[in-house]
Amino acid sequence: MSGFRTDNDLLARRAEAFDGLAARADRIAEQLRLQIEDHGACWGADAVGAAFAEGHVTAADAALSGIEALPSGLAGVGSRLIETASAYAASEHNSQTAIGDVDRQDA
Repeated sequence: MSGFRTDNDLLARRAEAFDGLAARADRIAEQLRLQIEDHGACWGADAVGAAFAEGHVTAADAALSGIEALPSGLAGVGSRLIETASAYAASEHNSQTAIGDVDRQDA
């Protein structure tokens, strides 16, 4: 025995929380995107503004893309945890059934 134990029902219930977290992350990402769009290129077009844009816009765009990807990532984690709980439960059931079959054969 490995000592590894799971509470499959609890794991599945807790995994459902990821849907709410994903929805919240989606709202935050949308608010951020709207704020960025509303302010546009607020650093200006002069030499200082152009230098700022050159040093920061690409990284800011990448950060925003990452934040916008977060909701689907969170939802995916929740789905995989639910699938894992289901697989553990099925494996446990199959093991108990196999043990029961062996016990019945020995009787």
